[in-house]
Amino acid sequence: MGLRSKLLIAFALVALVPLTVVALVSSWLTRQSLREVIGSSIASISQEKASAIALIVANRVDEAEVLARAAHIREAALRANSTYEGRQQAEIRATIKRLDAEWISARKGGGSALAQSVLANPLSRSLKAYQQRNPDRYGEIFVTDVRGAAIGQTKLLSDHMTRRTRAGGDRASGAASGGSSSTTGATTPPPTR
Repeated sequence: MGLRSKLLIAFALVALVPLTVVALVSSWLTRQSLREVIGSSIASISQEKASAIALIVANRVDEAEVLARAAHIREAALRANSTYEGRQQAEIRATIKRLDAEWISARKGGGSALAQSVLANPLSRSLKAYQQRNPDRYGEIFVTDVRGAAIGQTKLLSDHMTRRTRAGGDRASGAASGGSSSTTGATTPPPTR
């Protein structure tokens, strides 16, 4: 091997090895930096979306509370709740269980007579009108009595009992004032954007 070949090999080793090391280190640092920037961006976007969703949910809860305080809804809840007065707990539970079973079994055929009567009552018509003013906001709106039985709805619900009772007794959540203790629920369709 001549001097020229030895000089070329020496030059290649002196120039190319450090250049290769610098390129590899630079590539690794660039990847690390990109990971950090992407991670930070994703965290920022996630936080922004979480805040937006929290605001939407808070607004829907506020709207549901206002709706639950409407006089016609409170009156409907009071009327429905009065049907339980003077009746034994066991009788009430048995009746609700029977109605719920009928409601569920008739769901495939368009619903039981009870489901159809609830769907067609004035409260349901009022809820449908409210929903139609805000078609992109609500998938469905429903109102229950103190026992969780549907008394108004914008579409046929899967069952008559929209909330279940605990083994120890009934759950009551008071959304409306004046002792009517009804629950107003709304489901929101997924965003289309």
